[in-house]
Amino acid sequence: MSRLLTALLLLLLIAQPASLAQQAQPKIDEYKMTTYQAVLVTMGPDWSPTDNPGTQGHRAYVADLLRSGRAVIGGSFAGDAKAQGFYILTGTAADAKATAEADPGVKEGRYTVELLQWMGPEGWFQKASDPTQTETIYFGFLVSGSNTAAVTPEEQKALMAGHLGHMDEQSKIGKLVMAGPLVKAGSRRGLIAYRVPTMAEAMERASVDPMVKAGRMKPELYEWKVPKGILK
Repeated sequence: MSRLLTALLLLLLIAQPASLAQQAQPKIDEYKMTTYQAVLVTMGPDWSPTDNPGTQGHRAYVADLLRSGRAVIGGSFAGDAKAQGFYILTGTAADAKATAEADPGVKEGRYTVELLQWMGPEGWFQKASDPTQTETIYFGFLVSGSNTAAVTPEEQKALMAGHLGHMDEQSKIGKLVMAGPLVKAGSRRGLIAYRVPTMAEAMERASVDPMVKAGRMKPELYEWKVPKGILK
């Protein structure tokens, strides 16, 4: 079982009823999972679309986090959505809060940060040889879908098996390069990231997930520029 598949199993357990989760705990003791501190960067009260010292300071700050190794991955989102970028830190939640709030762009009110906790395999991320060399991946969240109708344990088990099989297949062919559950993040259930040429293809791949087709989850994706070499 791969480390990514282990993370997907944990995501499935979070998605299912407690009674069924208690019956279906996978054996994951041999896989070292860790809790990462994730930072979602959004438009702040003094946001401006034009380049300014606040945005420049923010970019330089995140670049320094990557160079120093304090951030294991990070980058900005393309487009004009409220969400502007995302980065992941190691360490404690308190450390992450202090790091995120020290961002010059956050101090100036150009950006606001939301702190999330993500469970993923330890050592998943590689050190980029040159953080200025980037690639585009399609990253985002699996969020709760509109279909909240009750299902039987058998139906839920079948949906989860299809979901896991789909994501494992996407991982094996090199399209799904990051996944795992978020901890106590409300409607956001987990992170996903696809290495594909276009957003349309990423949405198409995410949308054929049996859980998504059934309306139990839905993808929320962004075009994310991150340093090459961090993700295998």
